[in-house]
Amino acid sequence: MTREEQIIKQADIYAEWSNNGGLSVTNVIELVEKAFIEGAKWADNNVCLSSLWNDSNIVPSGNKGILYLTKNGKIGMIKAIKSDNWDWYVNDKYSIVKWAYIDDLLPNSEQLKGDEK
Repeated sequence: MTREEQIIKQADIYAEWSNNGGLSVTNVIELVEKAFIEGAKWADNNVCLSSLWNDSNIVPSGNKGILYLTKNGKIGMIKAIKSDNWDWYVNDKYSIVKWAYIDDLLPNSEQLKGDEK
C-alpha cells in the first residue's frame, strides 16, 4: 500500500467517525482539533516508513535505486537495480534481507519547500 493509499484509508476511517457523530457549527473546532491530534498520532507510529520496506523475496520493479539491509546488519545502496539479477544481489553479492526504493524514503518537493520557510 502506497503512502497516499494509507492516508486515504485513515481519512476514510476518520470521516466515518465524524459522520456518525454528526457535524454542526458548534463542533467544527472540536472536530478539526481531533483530526489534527489523531493525524499526528498516526504519523508518529511510523506506519508509513515501515511499510516502505520489502522482504528480499519481493523483486524490485523498474530500474530504480534501492537502499538495502543485509543479514549482517549492514546498509547499502544500489543506484539502479536490474530485477533480472535480483537473486544474485540477494544470495551471492550482498545477502539482502530488506530493501526500499530510495525515492520513497526521500522527502517530496512539497516537503522541501516547507523547510525553506
